[in-house]
Amino acid sequence: MEVVIMNFKKKASALALCAVLLGTSIAPVSAATHEKIAGANRYETAAMIADKMGDYETAILVNSDKSLADGLSASSLAGKENAPILLTSKDNLPAATEKRLEKVKKVYIIGGKKAISEKVEAKLAGKEIIRVEGKDRIATSVEVAKLVKGAGTAGFVVNGFTGEADAMSVAAVAARDKAPIILTDGKTMPIDPDVYLYVIGGEKAVSADLELEVDGERIAGENRYETNAEVIKYFYKKSGTMYFTKGDGLVDALTASSLAKNDGIAFVSKNSDKAVLRNRGSLIQVGGMKQDVLDSVLAGENLEDKGYIRAERPDLMRLKGSNITYEDFYAHAGDVDGKDISDKIQIVGEYDANKMGTYNVTLVVKLSNGKELKQPVVLNIYE
Repeated sequence: MEVVIMNFKKKASALALCAVLLGTSIAPVSAATHEKIAGANRYETAAMIADKMGDYETAILVNSDKSLADGLSASSLAGKENAPILLTSKDNLPAATEKRLEKVKKVYIIGGKKAISEKVEAKLAGKEIIRVEGKDRIATSVEVAKLVKGAGTAGFVVNGFTGEADAMSVAAVAARDKAPIILTDGKTMPIDPDVYLYVIGGEKAVSADLELEVDGERIAGENRYETNAEVIKYFYKKSGTMYFTKGDGLVDALTASSLAKNDGIAFVSKNSDKAVLRNRGSLIQVGGMKQDVLDSVLAGENLEDKGYIRAERPDLMRLKGSNITYEDFYAHAGDVDGKDISDKIQIVGEYDANKMGTYNVTLVVKLSNGKELKQPVVLNIYE
């Protein structure tokens, strides 16, 4: 009997794949509004993000001129303090940044004086200044972790030298969950954490031995775009809004982390897989990008409203006699204004939950403007 079930599952999966592929061509066009947050440079973009956050009394200051070394771990602190991350150069505080710091009472400077000099610090006279620094980027991440200790229940382990993209993939999650990002050399832990740890990136970045040592859960793909997609699938399944940035210009992902913490940030390039962006209500671009990259993101999108329907589990297997609902497909839907209307999703099509077989059905939701959105899915009943 076991063999029969295994063969059935293989057959069901094959049929499901065909159905999903076919569904791609007959499914309605994805609907998503497109917004843009982009200044003339990285400093202005960070400042515009701060404006979107509204009132704040605390800010995080990071130097991103040459690398994101010190800033890689800053997002968790930004989440804890509900603070924007603003950018500076070593010796000069850009006008856009200085303006956003006028009314704040507290500023965390991430990194030592070789990263952000006393000259910049002097321009912040009258404010409470807290400089967070270690002897190197790894030690700095430990100091940040100490500041957010107890705020969150999880944290992230990345390679501090080759894993900048991995750190930025979880920056929004770290801000949302106040979860420290611990930089490592990929082989040893610089701190004994008291939170559950996720290992971000493949074994070339963080060794299997280190993963075993921290007893963590690895989230990884073959490259930065795939790893980023896996992070989104894991932490932002229900998000109707998705921010997106250039995958080769990571600073925008850092500065957007506080604003995008409840929605997630996707990395894009012209040829990257855009699947995680599809069927979202809003796509929000952060930072400038080439037109061909933007075109690849918005291809096939209907920008008229925010209505969407999405099934995270389009190939569902259930035991005979099970009660089947839209929730089993991990389905979510939003109205034209982006409001969650998942509870209005219906399963349309003939199937018998008491009879073994593979059934092609459709998830359907009706929007307030009368339009119906459909998502083809496959239901496999086995015994």
